[in-house]
Amino acid sequence: MEIYEKEHWIDDQENITVQSVKTGPFCDKHTHDFFEFVYMKKGTAAHYIDGVKYSVKHGDLLFINRNQTHSYEADEGFELVNILINPEFIGKELVNTESLITLFSHSMFEEFENINGLFSQCAHFSGNETAETDTIIDLLLREYNEKKIGYKSIMHGGIRILFSKVLRSMQIPNTPSVSDENYLLTEIKNYIDENFNKKITLSEIAAKSFYNPIYFGNLLKKNFGKSFSTYIKEKRISKAAELLKTTDKPVDEIMSLVGYNDKKLFYRHFKEIYITTPAAFKNL
Repeated sequence: MEIYEKEHWIDDQENITVQSVKTGPFCDKHTHDFFEFVYMKKGTAAHYIDGVKYSVKHGDLLFINRNQTHSYEADEGFELVNILINPEFIGKELVNTESLITLFSHSMFEEFENINGLFSQCAHFSGNETAETDTIIDLLLREYNEKKIGYKSIMHGGIRILFSKVLRSMQIPNTPSVSDENYLLTEIKNYIDENFNKKITLSEIAAKSFYNPIYFGNLLKKNFGKSFSTYIKEKRISKAAELLKTTDKPVDEIMSLVGYNDKKLFYRHFKEIYITTPAAFKNL
């Protein structure tokens, strides 16, 4: 199965790629590390996302998350437009748009449920909504291809309008639910527990979770009672203290194991929390 990487598909200065697809009625199963919208401009097709079949026609918009599998079979006269989005675009460009925090939360796709309560990743437009969506898609495609002065701003505005229309069609609540936040916080904690010894930043985790970094940081502080950097520091130093007490590893090795490469910084952080040096702590 082919894996599409954003470095080969999306210019990191634009964060968005818009492309019209008319060639071939088949697309083999693949996956990618970016976010994708697929809009049906003409004809009918059967799209498969993580094995779930979606029968689509003109006016339907599919959502494909990172690392999901995707393939399709279409009629001979089909035409679709792919909008490929770097996850960083979400945090950098869509901070203040109404309701988009919910749309881009880690669980955004879980919000899109059909009447049977099953997971759905397809929005259906009809009538005037289809005509309006066609106009937005055509605008994005034209601006992306022509790249005239100001095209980035126009594209970002078009993406905001498109996302807002999606929210309206899906009737998603305007704010994240408590259960969404609790689930997100559990996911964050698990991610930090598994990666605290690596170089991780607030922006990186926010992008992975589809949250704006500012909102994300405030959410963490509200629920953890401390900033992201403090939480990481305490996690690393706590693990260092555990290793000092339960292993015979030297301090320099433990320092490296918990994610520090600056000895002075490690000692300063350790002393802030345990009011003594690592060596003295080991002998207590």
